[in-house]
Amino acid sequence: MECMEDAERMHQGEPLLKRVFAYVPLHVREIALDIGKYMMVGLFFGAFLKAFIPADTVVGYLGREKGFLAILTALPISVVIEACSEGFAIIAGQLYVMGASLSVVFVMTMVGVTTDLTEMLVVWSRIGKRATVAHVLTGTVLTVLAATILLAFT
Repeated sequence: MECMEDAERMHQGEPLLKRVFAYVPLHVREIALDIGKYMMVGLFFGAFLKAFIPADTVVGYLGREKGFLAILTALPISVVIEACSEGFAIIAGQLYVMGASLSVVFVMTMVGVTTDLTEMLVVWSRIGKRATVAHVLTGTVLTVLAATILLAFT
C-alpha cells in the first residue's frame, strides 16, 4: 500500500496529459511483460489443440449434444490445466471454435479460476482450511449450476 501512495505522491503535481502519454505506455509494457509469458503458453496449447486434436473429438466429448456429461467432463480438465487465467482463456476459446459448447467453456474458465492453486493457498493461509474447502465447493457447484442453465438456454 505504501508503494501505491508513493507513486501517487510522485506524480501528483504533473499535468494529466504528461501522465497519460508518459506513464500509461510504461505501465502497459510492465503488464504485458508480466502476463505475456502466460499468454504465449496459452497460444502454444491452443495451436497444439488445433493442430493435433481433431474437432470431431472435441465435439464428441465437449459438444452441446453431450449435455450435462460434457459439463462434468470439463470439470477435471479445467482443474488440471488451469495455470493462469490469461493463457487459459485462449485455450478455452480454441475449444469453443473447435466445437465445445458454451457451457463447457464457461465451466472451464470459471472452475479453473476457482481451483487455481495460488488462489487456494491465499485463502488457506488467510482464512483457513474450512474456508478453502467451502470456497472450492461453492464456486464449483454454482458454476456447474450456471452452466446447466446456460446449456438449457443456448
